[in-house]
Amino acid sequence: MDSHSNTSTSNPDSRSMEDRARASVERTRSKFPTDRDCWEYLILEAMNADLIRCRSCGCKTMNRIYGERTAHCSKCKKKVWLLAETFFADIKKIFPYLAAIRIAEEGLKISISSLSQALDVAYATAWLIDKKLNFVLQDSLATEGAVTASSLFSILFSKRSRETPARRHPCAEEEELADGEMYDQSQAVHPSQVDHVEKPDETTAQTDTSNGAAHQMMDDIHSLRDSTQLEPNERKVFDLTSSEPISFDELFFRTELAGSELSAILTILELDGLVVRLPGNRFIRFQDRAHANSKSRFSSSPIPEHIAKQIERFISFTRTTFHGISRKYAQAFLATFWCYEDRKRWQAGTLLSACLASEPITLATIQAYVTPPQTLIHTIAEAVQAAV
Repeated sequence: MDSHSNTSTSNPDSRSMEDRARASVERTRSKFPTDRDCWEYLILEAMNADLIRCRSCGCKTMNRIYGERTAHCSKCKKKVWLLAETFFADIKKIFPYLAAIRIAEEGLKISISSLSQALDVAYATAWLIDKKLNFVLQDSLATEGAVTASSLFSILFSKRSRETPARRHPCAEEEELADGEMYDQSQAVHPSQVDHVEKPDETTAQTDTSNGAAHQMMDDIHSLRDSTQLEPNERKVFDLTSSEPISFDELFFRTELAGSELSAILTILELDGLVVRLPGNRFIRFQDRAHANSKSRFSSSPIPEHIAKQIERFISFTRTTFHGISRKYAQAFLATFWCYEDRKRWQAGTLLSACLASEPITLATIQAYVTPPQTLIHTIAEAVQAAV
């Protein structure tokens, strides 16, 4: 499990952030004093968003009791679980989730330890709530973000995770990804692309990360192809992707490919930057690279200035708030930073709406997730800074 460091209470800015988070929780509690009040609010929001209907007959009119998560269809009389297909499906204690959403929508970001205290829940519960919200934000970032290399954030990788090799520094995850794992995977699952694979130079693989310079280890490991260069089965899979997420199971059913072959093709499409893997083993088409001229895994052209500045702000923010992170969940932290920084995009009600539109997110999904080498960061030209 990725653990966050406690924010130093001697830092006046962090102290203020924690105080404001606790005040936000109190405001939420005064507005929704019981779990029934919380559920009623969420159900009405879902109804206003046209998200609730009978799964049997499609009727939208329900006979229900205040605060109850179940109702009966007024037409066919069958029992309906009102939030069964949303983020809130399997949640029992709802107030901590609603309060955490309000904290995020107010642009407040605190450590997991501080969040558990503000919500009055166990550390593990606060961690799970935080990660679930991270994953909702990631889904939105997949359609609104710009591609960056995970190696750009190596200076922050100081927390161990399930992926960290035994008795090695957390940065070893990035080094292994660059120096062997991705190369071997590319050759093994896609032999026809051997001409496009080049083992990185040994000296490059030993690039020092302590000075904060971005790794160049990923360059030339896999040459980017555009969508006009795909083989027949790759084209079949790619054509089924779009701006709407599609699950692995749906792709398996519609392509009629063997599971191992489909998994290999999706890996290659990810490496080419044509699809992005979302939480829950779902996939979305990132962009059509039909006219791309890039010759390397990541473009050798300079990073746009506004993206470079956002990367710098993210590194500073993460060091101040968490002191360090794991590579495994780096993408989750990038999504969280977007919510923290872009107050115009993530104003009151927006994260709640995204949660209502999201499918359930399980602990197993979170534990299985690993940040891909192709990460995403938000692209607002003029970031609206959160008031601290």
